[in-house]
Amino acid sequence: MYPVINSLKNILRQYRRYRVLIPLLLACALLSGTFLTLAVPCRVYSDQKSAYKDAAAEEEAVRLAEQDDRARDLGETASLLQFGVMLVGAAAILYVSSLMIGERMFDVGILYSLGLSRGQIFVSMLIELVTVCAGTITVGLAVGRVAAEAYLKHRIAEQLLPEEILYYMETGTAEMLCIAVSAGILILPVLRLTVRLLRTDPCGFLRDRK
Repeated sequence: MYPVINSLKNILRQYRRYRVLIPLLLACALLSGTFLTLAVPCRVYSDQKSAYKDAAAEEEAVRLAEQDDRARDLGETASLLQFGVMLVGAAAILYVSSLMIGERMFDVGILYSLGLSRGQIFVSMLIELVTVCAGTITVGLAVGRVAAEAYLKHRIAEQLLPEEILYYMETGTAEMLCIAVSAGILILPVLRLTVRLLRTDPCGFLRDRK
């Protein structure tokens, strides 16, 4: 029970040490939620657009073709941007989390000297890290999805994109990808924490600081 209580208290005590990681996670999650919500329905629609090519009037056919092209371009662009966000974001998150966890190693040494086991220390820091990161990522993905959905509806209202795109937003594919992305983002700092604790002598940090 102590690791849980201690980790929740540390969220308030150690908030300054998350001053870089939290904005980085928030930005990465927000962009991911936005680009995935844009990319998935546009890409799926582009793959199945032949079903909507039955316009009788030539002008209507031209308008639908232009909408199809915009949807395809938007889907491809959002996919590329999402790939870039994940590539750069993963490297940045891993680096920043390494620095933040390195700052906490002195605290780990103190807890270890007070009699806490390595497992208790790990569980305490893990709960703290997961709580902060998961909350930040959830907010970022939700805001990104709302922003992307509003953008798509605005473009559809201006008849620049086909209305059928909204149908493909309800398939749940974007939500599943968002969950996968959030898990991928979250596992990076957790993995770094695990490796750092397993390969480190906690008491060594106390000796180094004396």
